[in-house]
Amino acid sequence: MSEQVVIGLAQSPVVKGDVTENLKTHMSMIAQASELGCDIVAFPELSLSGYELELLNTLAVEPEAENFKGLSVK
Repeated sequence: MSEQVVIGLAQSPVVKGDVTENLKTHMSMIAQASELGCDIVAFPELSLSGYELELLNTLAVEPEAENFKGLSVK
């Protein structure tokens, strides 16, 4: 018998171009989903950048960036 994995799908308001504020919203939603028993939470693509395609190069961050460490738990 395999272990059950609960996946949560998130949809949240975004602040265009404000990665820091959007990250706070993501972290809050991850905490809420965890309390509801979710093991994985999926967000829409570009939700951290606020869907600002013109600013993607400016808003891009390294995956190892310190403020993103809370997004995953091993």
